[in-house]
Amino acid sequence: MTLRRLFSALLAGLLCLSCTHDESTAQANNVQLVK
Repeated sequence: MTLRRLFSALLAGLLCLSCTHDESTAQANNVQLVK
């Protein structure tokens, strides 16, 4: 049960990190497009 909770927390953390990374990458691409 504890291993499942740890795995779920790790997966949620990775999803959050990937979402913020994609957003910043998209924002950087938009800035380059405007320039």
